[in-house]
Amino acid sequence: MANIIPVSPQDIQLPELPQAVLPAIGQLTEVLGIPRNVLASDEEISYAWKDLPRELRNIPPSIRGELLFRMCIAVSTGLFDSAINYSWNASVLQLREKVKNFGLPVVAQILQKDFEEKHLLDLQDSQLLELCVKLNLVSEDGFFFLDQCRNIRNNFSAAHPTIGTLNDREFITFLNRCVTANTDQTRHKRS
Repeated sequence: MANIIPVSPQDIQLPELPQAVLPAIGQLTEVLGIPRNVLASDEEISYAWKDLPRELRNIPPSIRGELLFRMCIAVSTGLFDSAINYSWNASVLQLREKVKNFGLPVVAQILQKDFEEKHLLDLQDSQLLELCVKLNLVSEDGFFFLDQCRNIRNNFSAAHPTIGTLNDREFITFLNRCVTANTDQTRHKRS
């Protein structure tokens, strides 16, 4: 277990995928009579797993939580559609936290209407993104990338019936955009 705990925020080393995980996926699909290609291939899983630490290093340790742990488990088994959903949900929670830290009474003044935590929780993801860019909590670039991620999550994740599948590179790019947009300290006002 010692190699799972990062020495520093810059040194995240995930454990090697157990030799039993990838063959077990094939055995399970065979037992259930489902084609193996319903999940990512062993090669895609291995590449995503290898690239994952680079993205995790960019997430502040204070916000690495259960959803990112679940995302890692999903990646290790080739469930990139689930991994996308977990990483998106972590991003949404981070955006809500940014709004709360900004100050709900201040948000209410800016919006010129009542705005309490229940209103924040009721916002659709697209509305939350619009609010964050209006409050200058995400940059223009961040808004652009998060909005793309929102569309990908809505069409290619386990959150809804999908219109297709994503490979390891697409998942890592998705995660990179969520992380970058949520941790970008550069603020640019939308015109």
